[in-house]
Amino acid sequence: MFDELEDGFTKENIRNALKISIVYITVGMLWIFFSDKIIHSIWAEDTHAFYTIEIFKGWFFVITTGILLFFLILKLYKRIFQLKKKHLGERNLWLSGFEKINDSVFILDENLNILMTNKPALKQYGYSQEEIKKLRLRDIRSVSESMNLEEFFKKIKVHKSLNYKTTHRKKSGEEFPVSVITNKVVQFGKIYYIHVSWDISNQIEQEILIRRNQELLKKTNETLHNLLKNFQQKVEDEKKIMSREIHDQLGQELTAIKMDVSILKKDVMEVKDEQLRSGMLKEINSINMLIDRAVNSVRQLATKLRPGVLDKLGLPDAIRWLANDYESRSNLKFDINIVPEDIYLDDEKTTNIFRIFQEALTNIARHSKAENVNLNLIKNGFVLIIEIRDDGIGIPKEKLQNRRSIGLYAIEERVNSMGGLFELISAPGKGTTIKISIPA
Repeated sequence: MFDELEDGFTKENIRNALKISIVYITVGMLWIFFSDKIIHSIWAEDTHAFYTIEIFKGWFFVITTGILLFFLILKLYKRIFQLKKKHLGERNLWLSGFEKINDSVFILDENLNILMTNKPALKQYGYSQEEIKKLRLRDIRSVSESMNLEEFFKKIKVHKSLNYKTTHRKKSGEEFPVSVITNKVVQFGKIYYIHVSWDISNQIEQEILIRRNQELLKKTNETLHNLLKNFQQKVEDEKKIMSREIHDQLGQELTAIKMDVSILKKDVMEVKDEQLRSGMLKEINSINMLIDRAVNSVRQLATKLRPGVLDKLGLPDAIRWLANDYESRSNLKFDINIVPEDIYLDDEKTTNIFRIFQEALTNIARHSKAENVNLNLIKNGFVLIIEIRDDGIGIPKEKLQNRRSIGLYAIEERVNSMGGLFELISAPGKGTTIKISIPA
C-alpha cells in the first residue's frame, strides 16, 4: 500500500506543464510561419525545390520534436525512478522497524480492515499474513467488548490518537487483556490507522496479587491495631486496679503501722531511764520518717499508674495537674490552652489522650532541653485537635525517620488506634511540634 505515488496534480506541476506547452507552441508557430515565408520567397518559381524544402522542413520538425520529447520523457523517467528508489528505501526502512517491534502492530484502512501486520502479531493471534488480511478490527476484539466501533470512530476523529485497555481474541477463541495505542495517519490523501497492542495478562495478575496483599496487609494492620487497643485498655484497667489497691490497701497498712508506732512512742515516753528513752525515741522518729517516705512513694506510684484527678475531675484538669507536676520537678514553663473548658469524652479516649500528653512531656523533659512548652487541646465540632510544642534543641532529620528511637512510636500507635492523624514537625535548633487530630 505504501509503494503508490501521489496521483494528484499540484499547482506547480500545472504551471510547469503550461510553460513547456506555451514555449513549444510559440516556437512551433513561429517556425511554421517564418519558414513558409522564407521558403516561398526564395523558391516560389521552382515548385519541385519548394516541395523538397517543405518535406525537409517537416522531417526536421518531426525529428526535432522527437528528440525533445525523448529528453523530456527521459528526464521524467529519471525523476520517477529517483522517487521510487527513495520511496522504496523509506518503505524498506519502515518495514524493517515495523518487524523489529516486539508488540503486535496492525495497519488498518479507514474502514478498519486489516491491511498488514508484523510477525509478533501473527504469533500472538495465531493467524498467517494471508488469513489476517481478510479480517477487520472487530474480528480480533472480544465479543463482549464494551467500546463498540462507532464509539471508536467518534473518539479517533476527535483525539487522533487513543490509548485504552480492552480485550482481544485469538484465532483459537481464547480472549486476553491488552493495552492499545491507535494513531490516525493520513498518507497520500488516504486515512490509515496504526494499531499497537500488547498483552497485559501478567500485569493484571500482578495488580490482582498486589490488591490481595494490600487487603491482607490492611486486615493485618486492623487486627494489630485492635490487639494493641485491647492491650492498652487492659494495661490501663490493670493500672487502675493496681493504683487503687496500692493507694487503699498498702496506704492503709502504712497508716496502721504509723499509728502503732505512735502508740509505741507514748509507751516509750513512760520509760524512766532517760538514756534508754532518748535512744528509743530516736529510733521511733527514724521509723516514722521511713514510714512517711513510704507513704509518699506509694502515693506517687499510685498517681503514676492512674492519676486520681483524671477520674475525679476529668481530662482538662488532669492535663493541668500533669503540667504542674512537671513544672515542680523541672525547669519547664507551661502555657496551657484548652477550649472548651468542659471537654467530655468516653473513658477509653480520655485515658489515651492523657497518656499522649504524659508520654510527650516525658520525652520533652528527657531529651529536648526546652524551657517553654505550649499545650493545646481544642475540640472543634467532631474533631479533637492536640498540639504540643516546645522550644528545645529539635530532632535531627535522620532520627525523624525512626520514631521508635525518639520515644514517639507509642504516641503514634495510640493516635492510630483512635483513627486519628499524627504529624511531627522538627528541625535542629527550632524545637519540636506534635500535631494530632482525632475524631471527637
